[in-house]
Amino acid sequence: MEDPTPPPHATQLFEYVTHAIGDGIDLEQEELHAILEFDAHEITPLRSPVTSYFILGSYRSPYRYRLRSTAHELNKYGAYTVILGDVKQLRTRRLPDEDIMFTLIAAFSSYIVAIYEKDSGGEAPELGEIDDPPFFEKAYVYARDYDPNPTHDFDLVVQTLSDYFDSELDADEREQRLARRLTESESMLSRDTIQDIVDRRVEADEPPASYSWPHKNKFRKFELHSRFHSWMDPAALPALVVETIPGPTHG
Repeated sequence: MEDPTPPPHATQLFEYVTHAIGDGIDLEQEELHAILEFDAHEITPLRSPVTSYFILGSYRSPYRYRLRSTAHELNKYGAYTVILGDVKQLRTRRLPDEDIMFTLIAAFSSYIVAIYEKDSGGEAPELGEIDDPPFFEKAYVYARDYDPNPTHDFDLVVQTLSDYFDSELDADEREQRLARRLTESESMLSRDTIQDIVDRRVEADEPPASYSWPHKNKFRKFELHSRFHSWMDPAALPALVVETIPGPTHG
């Protein structure tokens, strides 16, 4: 087996490999070959002058559609986007391949876009990876239905949405709760606007997202650095990302 020629950035490349697998591991020839091949296919485009985005989130349906629609929107502005589930897979006998792939793509991407709708699945441990160096400064988090500092409008919609997915409440009880909230809240949203949002979520069978306290704690850190954003409507998510992340539209 003929090894690919080591790239000019080989030293940096294998520093990140060590970050992924830990110190003191001697790589076998087959592993070196696999890593260099992965670098040639997947990392080389990330080292170009084009702004690149590593888009994280759930690869299962329907969540993967948010990732793809966000990537599509960023691509309109000349960006290069990567979704981990779409890349040529690194395969070795004994190494933590996913960790290596994740680390290398995260390290060489310009920015990381992390999209959350739940607190379970493969995207959960990734949050723990991007909230510390060397990735924290380039990472931006977008969480559905959660805001550490919610507005009156945001609170009203989330609370009403929760009622509609509560099987213990009947239609009259939901209506009474909504009427009471509208009276007590400082929200400027109309009842029709709220009902429209709720109806669309019910029809799509998309209950309000919930997060564990470790997730909320990590979200707080990003919020402190103005790199946390909340969202509700999947149709509005791509535009939100483009508006709030550095890149082609911001210079």
